[in-house]
Amino acid sequence: MKPILQMVAEEYINFVIDNTVPRSMTIDEIREATKSDNSMQTVIQHILHGDWYKSVNDANIEPYSQVKECFSRLHIITRR
Repeated sequence: MKPILQMVAEEYINFVIDNTVPRSMTIDEIREATKSDNSMQTVIQHILHGDWYKSVNDANIEPYSQVKECFSRLHIITRR
């Protein structure tokens, strides 16, 4: 049998883990968040139509254009 101090310490550690470690998002949660994000909707349209040049001066889209090839592959993978 475990000593009482060890049991209390383990309970405390489990409490901390359960309440401080962020929960990962599910793919459905990511899809829903993406649907309500205007910038991501624009990014998706650029992926589908290959027209990134339309947002060349858009500060909200510019960071995504730097990794557009990664998004294109990810979009193909998550649509399956």
